[in-house]
Amino acid sequence: MSSDVYMLAMVFYEYYSAVGLRRFGSNDQSISKTATVPFASVEYNQMLEKLLSGELPLKPSECPLWLYENIMVPCWSQERTSRPSISQIVSLMKER
Repeated sequence: MSSDVYMLAMVFYEYYSAVGLRRFGSNDQSISKTATVPFASVEYNQMLEKLLSGELPLKPSECPLWLYENIMVPCWSQERTSRPSISQIVSLMKER
């Protein structure tokens, strides 16, 4: 489902935003509390405006560029039918 792949991209975002914290010796409990949340610094209404205008979360610094460009960004497409399927995502990841 297209909503599932959208959320999968958000899971990747949250995972890679926390990777840098793990490297500095944080324990898992502190990581879950401090992982970067997309658009965390804006109010709910502003977040909706950003999403509806097509603005995407920036690539987390620890996220591989190929993952961000080839999987995450397409998963966040506003056009649901343009989003990759789970099988397409799996194929892309196996190719890497």
